[in-house]
Amino acid sequence: MRQLPLTATGKITHEMIAMLEEALIAPKGNILIDLDLKADRNREVIDVVKQWQRHFL
Repeated sequence: MRQLPLTATGKITHEMIAMLEEALIAPKGNILIDLDLKADRNREVIDVVKQWQRHFL
């Protein structure tokens, strides 16, 4: 995923898709983050969130 570029209005940008850890860190505690877990890898997502909580909360 990290190697895939984002698109805007149908054109490829220079921005890359953020990894979950980056998306959790970016708001710096200023917003509520709501994760909708509909993947077969829920355990991995939950582990990342728990690790983030230990370091940043």
